[in-house]
Amino acid sequence: MREKARKMLAKGYDLEDISEITDLSIAELNKLQQSLRSPQ
Repeated sequence: MREKARKMLAKGYDLEDISEITDLSIAELNKLQQSLRSPQ
């Protein structure tokens, strides 16, 4: 589900919508969003 959430974040979906669809918490999605923004 994380990969699906990552793709949805990249497309600009709302965190609450992603949370409902993927069953990930908002906190988890925020961490995922931060990891997408910071270069690794």
